Amino acid sequence: MSEELFTSPGAPLLRDPRDERVASLPKAEEIALLGIPWDWGITGRPGAREAPARIRSTLYSMRPFAPDWGRIERKPVDLGDVRIAPGDWELTSRRVRHALGEVYEARRLTVILGGDHSISEWTISPLLERGTLGLLLLDAHYDMRSTSEGYTSGSWLWNLYTRYKEKLRASIVGIAPYANPSYLHERALEAGFHVVSSVRAMRDPQSWREAIRVLEREGLDNYYVSIDVDHLDQAYAPGVNSPSPLGLTPALSLEIVEEAVSSLCPKGIDIVEVVPAHDVEGSTVRVSSVLVLRALQVYTEECL
Repeated sequence: MSEELFTSPGAPLLRDPRDERVASLPKAEEIALLGIPWDWGITGRPGAREAPARIRSTLYSMRPFAPDWGRIERKPVDLGDVRIAPGDWELTSRRVRHALGEVYEARRLTVILGGDHSISEWTISPLLERGTLGLLLLDAHYDMRSTSEGYTSGSWLWNLYTRYKEKLRASIVGIAPYANPSYLHERALEAGFHVVSSVRAMRDPQSWREAIRVLEREGLDNYYVSIDVDHLDQAYAPGVNSPSPLGLTPALSLEIVEEAVSSLCPKGIDIVEVVPAHDVEGSTVRVSSVLVLRALQVYTEECL
């Protein structure tokens, strides 16, 4: 039989040898990428454990060129996923803390694909053990709950604050209207955190810029950017644990991420709460992948 009549199983229909993808780029040894497929802290819509694989696949399939930003030359070193213990948050948290402690020593930037937002408590803790930290959080929620029982991804920031107090500074941008108990707003302000609602961020660009500036002025030992994708409006990001109306647009979110990475040169960046099972046509995964890819490009150009 003639071999030219057949292709290998799963081969793409588009045959363009000059169509370069991120997957084919050489590695940037200073930057690591890893996944944490954990979602046992979710009380809403589970499935975020599937996000690291989906975001990875989409990220690597993208082209390393944008007309306004130029070409990306290198991709992160992919370390795979942290070996989670399904349902066991204590063992999983120990593994994540240990893994991140080692990766932070070896790399200048670590990009983390979650998972629900409880992973941020574990990924940030090793940095707070070493010194002070400034956190820029893009989120529709405060994540500072106190629950009577059980484990929730809505408590991770409160857990960090109560454990580390003065070592932690935070700015929260994107708080959604009618989506949080009032005591959480009061608690965030009492902790000294800078809070910018989604409505204010959209109406006043200086408000979110000041949220970054207050962290930059502190001159802290390390910085961290946490992107809960539910800060985006549900029209753009339906596939999240807790979708909210009147969230940010992807264009505004992109601008905030660019400014934060350029100004703070963070040690860690995470993206969390994507639930592929509820994603309409993969739109949430794609916009998440673009945010990650642009953050990597800005870091490479401004911080290395």
